[in-house]
Amino acid sequence: MNRQVAICNDAIQQYIPDNHTLQHFSLHATTVPCGMVATPFKAFDPQSDRYADYVLLKKKAFSCNYRDKSILLDRLERLEELGLKSQPKFYALGSEFSAEIISTGKNVKTLSEGDRVIGNGNYPSEHPDARPGLPSNNGSKEFEVLHYSKVIKIPDTMPWDVAACFTIGAQTSYSMIRKLQIQPGDKVLVTSATSNTSLFAINALKKFNVEVYAVTTRDTFENRLLDMGVRDVFVVKPETPLIEHPKIIQNIKSSQRPFSAVIDPFFDIYFEKVVDVMGMGARYTTCGLYHQHLKMKKDYDNNLSTALAKVLLMNITIFGNCLGSTQDLQNALDDYQNGVLQVTMDETFSGDEVEAFFDRTFNSKARFGKVSFTYNQYV
Repeated sequence: MNRQVAICNDAIQQYIPDNHTLQHFSLHATTVPCGMVATPFKAFDPQSDRYADYVLLKKKAFSCNYRDKSILLDRLERLEELGLKSQPKFYALGSEFSAEIISTGKNVKTLSEGDRVIGNGNYPSEHPDARPGLPSNNGSKEFEVLHYSKVIKIPDTMPWDVAACFTIGAQTSYSMIRKLQIQPGDKVLVTSATSNTSLFAINALKKFNVEVYAVTTRDTFENRLLDMGVRDVFVVKPETPLIEHPKIIQNIKSSQRPFSAVIDPFFDIYFEKVVDVMGMGARYTTCGLYHQHLKMKKDYDNNLSTALAKVLLMNITIFGNCLGSTQDLQNALDDYQNGVLQVTMDETFSGDEVEAFFDRTFNSKARFGKVSFTYNQYV
C-alpha cells in the first residue's frame, strides 16, 4: 500500500489505515478534513521502456511549503465540486521530500538502489523529458516514480527530516544570491525574514563578507534573527512605509550608501517599500507573491507605477527568480556537508499527527523554520 498525507472528505474512512484517524484543522476560516490515506501502488518494472529513465522512490519524510497553502485551498474547492459528502475523495500534499531509491530504470546510470535523495526542482528543466520545476506536488506519497533528473543525492550526514525541508529554500536562495552577484561589503536587505526562503538566504549569506539586515512584520523572533548573524532587524506593519522606520532612517543617515541588494520572497508586500531604501545601481530579486489565493486576505495596497519610476531613477536591476539550477542545489548541499549552511528546523511530526503537522505548518505564529513529517519507522 502507498501511504500519503492528504486532505480529504469525510467519506474517506475506508482508506485510512489502522491506528490512524480522520482529523480536521482550520485554514482561513475553512475546516479541512485530513489524514493518512493508504491506496494500492502500481508495480514498477525497471526493465520496461516506459520506466527506462525513471526511479522508484520510498519516501522517508516530506514537508509543505508556502505554495502548498494555495494548492490545498484550490484542491479543497475541487473536492467540494466533485461531491464532498458522497464519494471518498482525497489529495496528497507535499512540495519537498527525502527518499531512498528502491529501483532504477534500465537507462539510469547516475543513481543506484539505496541512494539517499531529495527532489531537484531545477527550473527550467535540464532534461527534455522531465517536467520543469518541482518534481511532484504530492511529496507525501510514500512510493513515487520520478524522472532520474528530478532527484539529487544528499550527504550521508543529513538527517531525513532535515533533507525533506531542503530543496525549495536552498535551491531558491542560492539562485537568488547568484543572480545578485553579491560583492564584499554589500548591505543586503532580506524581507519577510521569518519565511523559510528568507531563513535559508540569511544562513547562506554567512559565507560572504556582507552586512545582512532583516525586515519582518513579527517582533517575536527578533533575537533569533540576530543570533543568526543579522546586523539589525526592522519590524514593520504591512501598511507602513519602510523608509519611515526609525532604525532605517538612522541607518541611511550614518552610511555612505543605502542597501545595495535585496532578497524579497513576497514582492506584492515589499517591492514598493524596498525601492525607497535601495542605493544607486542596487540589485533586487524576488521569487514569489504572498496573495496566492482569494481566501488569503490582502491587507495592503500597491502603487506599482510609483515604485517602477523609482527603479528607473535609481538604475535598480530587478531579477525574477523561480527555484534554481541543479548546480545551485548542489552548491547548497556541498555547503551543508562542509558545515557552511545550516537549516533552520522548527518541529517534526509522525504517525497520526497529521492535523498537528498541518496546523503547525500553516497556522502557528510560534513556528520558526521548517516543519517536517516522517513515516513512523524512520523517526
